[in-house]
Amino acid sequence: MKQQIAVRLDADLVATLDRLVASGGARSRADLIESALERELRRQLYERPVSVD
Repeated sequence: MKQQIAVRLDADLVATLDRLVASGGARSRADLIESALERELRRQLYERPVSVD
């Protein structure tokens, strides 16, 4: 289930999102932000050191 949240973004960042959506690079701002956030979360999880006991 998806939840809606509110975030504040820099105007230049929003303009970049809009250009990507307008050029067909993404279906919507929400889709673009969601995929970018998922990639960043995966990256951060994989970069964590693994403890071996």
